Amino acid sequence: MNTIVFCKVSEKDIIKFFLKHDNKIYYLFSQNYRKSAHLHFKHGVALEDTMDFCKAHGDQAIIHTMDKIPVYIKYIEKEYQISVYNKTKQKNLLRDKKRLAKAYNSDWNQYVFADVI
Repeated sequence: MNTIVFCKVSEKDIIKFFLKHDNKIYYLFSQNYRKSAHLHFKHGVALEDTMDFCKAHGDQAIIHTMDKIPVYIKYIEKEYQISVYNKTKQKNLLRDKKRLAKAYNSDWNQYVFADVI
């Protein structure tokens, strides 16, 4: 899965940020226009790079935007019941194993799922 975060300028002083995951686009948030944030995200940034503060080169507008992204992605995960982060995928897999084991009254550690990344 190639997950990216990108932005578009909607009005004169507003930037809207979006998440593209599994060829679906989800709205994240809007913020006031900052040229550096727009230039950094306008062509899309890989999800892993949105948490790499070294790529912000000390620019406070980009750092502030990077701080907001994980919070909104977690909201999107809950709202649309998708798994974007690997940690969420692992947590959901563990939950499914436990539910399966409870349904069949067995030990949940014996179930192996192939879709763990």
